[in-house]
Amino acid sequence: MKVPKNTPLYAGLLIASLLLLLVEYKTGIEFFWHLSVIPLEVLVGTFIIQKILDIRTAKEKRRQLMFVKSYVFRAEMRRLFIINFNALKYPSVTMPMIKNATLEELQQKRKEAENIEYFSLEAMEPVIIEYVKTRQTWIRFLERAISFDFVDIFNDMIYILHFINDVTFYKNNYPKMLFVYHAEREPYLMEKTKKVLGDGIKKFLDYMIELKMKQPILFREIISDYELVSKIERVKNMEDIAIPSLPADSLAAEESKGMSTLFENTGKKEMLTLDTNKKEMVKIRNECEDIYNRKGFFVLAEHLMKVCRRNNTVMLLFLLRIDQYMHANGLPCAYDEGLVLKEFIVICKETFHETDIIARITRSDFAVLTMENDNYEMAVMNTRLRENIEIAKIQGKLPQSLAIMMSTAYYNPRSNDSIDTLLSHVYQSMYKF
Repeated sequence: MKVPKNTPLYAGLLIASLLLLLVEYKTGIEFFWHLSVIPLEVLVGTFIIQKILDIRTAKEKRRQLMFVKSYVFRAEMRRLFIINFNALKYPSVTMPMIKNATLEELQQKRKEAENIEYFSLEAMEPVIIEYVKTRQTWIRFLERAISFDFVDIFNDMIYILHFINDVTFYKNNYPKMLFVYHAEREPYLMEKTKKVLGDGIKKFLDYMIELKMKQPILFREIISDYELVSKIERVKNMEDIAIPSLPADSLAAEESKGMSTLFENTGKKEMLTLDTNKKEMVKIRNECEDIYNRKGFFVLAEHLMKVCRRNNTVMLLFLLRIDQYMHANGLPCAYDEGLVLKEFIVICKETFHETDIIARITRSDFAVLTMENDNYEMAVMNTRLRENIEIAKIQGKLPQSLAIMMSTAYYNPRSNDSIDTLLSHVYQSMYKF
């Protein structure tokens, strides 16, 4: 449950009222009884005004988000939505139809979109690939959700980024294969694929309905752009669908080779920023290292704690420290500290999920936050980290004498612990890895 912002003020007013009632009870002076009502009136008035301000602020943020979407949908994600609609068999929705439809007709199509059907599995593949290409856009949406405290959008972005991570990992291992065939053999993965693609259709229709109701001029401008581009993309999309694919037995044969290519983030590196007060942009990501900095870690950690408390879910914190590394004779290693740190960051990215929060919080300390919260997953990550470090030592990328200190802790959503308290616990329980 979300704690009210002015809890200390509310508590103080309530205590003041109770104290006045106590004085009235002890002294018998009726004046104190009338006086005790004043803090309660102030309490109720403050609470109501705060609620009204919160509602207005939320509406303003939603309005701002609507205009942010107008740019993103019109420029960065236009091709994604057009390809997705062109591959759709049911409901039959085209850009000209959306442009000329009444509000009631659009709402009917939105209802039909609860049961989406594509022409074929092959028709879904270009849509899946387009999601991967727009990865940076989803990350920016994630940051916007954090800055505006939109939990629903935050959860949606995390889900999509997990899906993009699955696709990227598979395509790096099997670049000639269609991901959708792999998903077909894994019911959970196919369910996730259909949800991501289907949610894209539904979110687009929701946004078009919102624009038609609130911003009809902007609606006409956006959908006219889509109508023009869709005529070109429909032809190109049909060509993509017609690409020959390998049969299922060939797919299984290639996967059985046991290829172990590690996931590599090939997306464009850029400095992520967070708009905190509409006046200044605060850097939360180290551009050179392509991980979050100390500021970014605390900003994201506080938000994830809110999500955990609302959803009553557990979060896992890893703390990793690069300890001093010496030769057996006590002399310093010849390895450059910067290269060691760079290689360790690469190992962290290969070990943890792309959607996990990896941050460098001091010169030699790294923190990782993940929503994976079971003991098995923690054991898998520990083993994977150990193996990746040993491989790097064998390859000469890390000194043999390198020592890693590590500690882990779970965040309990029912506790009132802050991120500082959680960090102090893990610092006290660090051990050599």
